[in-house]
Amino acid sequence: EKRFAGYDSDEKSFSAEVLRKYIFGGHVADYMTSLESNPEAYTKQFGKFKAAGVNAGNMEALYQKVHAAIRADPMKSLEKKKKPAGAKSKAFNIRKLTQKERKDAAAKKVAALRKAIAK
Repeated sequence: EKRFAGYDSDEKSFSAEVLRKYIFGGHVADYMTSLESNPEAYTKQFGKFKAAGVNAGNMEALYQKVHAAIRADPMKSLEKKKKPAGAKSKAFNIRKLTQKERKDAAAKKVAALRKAIAK
């Protein structure tokens, strides 16, 4: 409880309202309203929020909607990326050889060396 927003170490008391404000983005909404006087800084910090139609007034509703979506499906699956046609594997993705394949490759090298020496 001491590490949560809303805990006052001097009074040794906890304010659930302050914690709720932080959970639902109240501190972000406060920062957004403080930056509204400076349009350049506001656009730099919250340009994508503005494009998505999110403002300080509907921040709590957005967080409630997001929390509900997470509770509904906490294990949301991500789409698997498809490889482009004709894509080659990278060197570090090459599969390892089995012991039999390694022994066969070594035997071929030894045979090649013996053949070269015999000439």
